Amino acid sequence: MKTLQDILQKDSLMVIGLMSGTSADGMDAALTEITGRSTAMQVRQIAFVSLPYPEAVRNEILRLASGKQGGSHDLALFHFYLGHQAADACREVCRKAGISLAEVDLVGSHGQTLWHIPVGEDYLGMKLKATLQLGEPSVIAEALGCPVVSDFRVRDMAAGGLGAALGGVLNARLKSGIDAVLYAVDFDKKLEGASLAVTGEGRIDGQSVRFGKVPVGVARRCAAHGIPAVAIVGGIMDGAEGLFDLCESTIQTTVP
Repeated sequence: MKTLQDILQKDSLMVIGLMSGTSADGMDAALTEITGRSTAMQVRQIAFVSLPYPEAVRNEILRLASGKQGGSHDLALFHFYLGHQAADACREVCRKAGISLAEVDLVGSHGQTLWHIPVGEDYLGMKLKATLQLGEPSVIAEALGCPVVSDFRVRDMAAGGLGAALGGVLNARLKSGIDAVLYAVDFDKKLEGASLAVTGEGRIDGQSVRFGKVPVGVARRCAAHGIPAVAIVGGIMDGAEGLFDLCESTIQTTVP
């Protein structure tokens, strides 16, 4: 098993990044070469694969993510199942790149988000933020023999989430991510003369509406210009209909 000390001695690293989004359609793996440090760091993509989930796996993700079914037994099994899926994605991206698993120095795995609570809720006498991602990193580490960095979102929430640290230290202001992007690309200007706006998301649900994710940000701008919007998504869950209250809109799914 490679150690972090081994990695720190190298000038160039082979790193795999793993992601399984809320569309629940598959496991993505990107093999990269990282050189340099700090502001001189450079990242070069070597290979990319996306392994589609069988329908039964996708249905299980959506079932557990609904919060209405499944207990600790199912969560424990699926946690390890997704770990093996992630390891398979690593094997496949290495095969595509023509390198051995032994050449991989590090893996970063976000995990499959099942539940995310970025705004504190009252629970057992405390106001808590929380998040849950599945995909056991130890399974990946055993398969590849290198360190696996995970729990990115968990660490963010433990630190306050939503940019709290920047607000406390640098006097930063909290701003919606999609609003910042739309401002940067001068989206309102681009809407002039348009008759329809098309947006999208992996999976749209009540969280998308409550926390102003991409389709919501686009819908609000469209409403101001009197332009209808279409959201093309990988899955539709409870609460998605809240988008209809923001502007003339419809939601289409890419998955039956």
